[in-house]
Amino acid sequence: MTHHRAVNAANAAKHQYHEAIREYEGGDHTPVGGPGWDELQIETATEFAAYRAALRAAYNIKRRLDNACRKFT
Repeated sequence: MTHHRAVNAANAAKHQYHEAIREYEGGDHTPVGGPGWDELQIETATEFAAYRAALRAAYNIKRRLDNACRKFT
């Protein structure tokens, strides 16, 4: 996977995570640490885990690319 595809996948995962939050909230904002915050985290845990995994994958590809290019500079 190329770096830009990994970044696009991370952005898509972030969008899905935010959509899951919006779907759970149903138009009402849930403040961080406020009532309902723990339930929101439980409900969106799978989307959040997918988002974090996509971020890690994008970071690892960027780091490997940087390390490979460092040999030539």
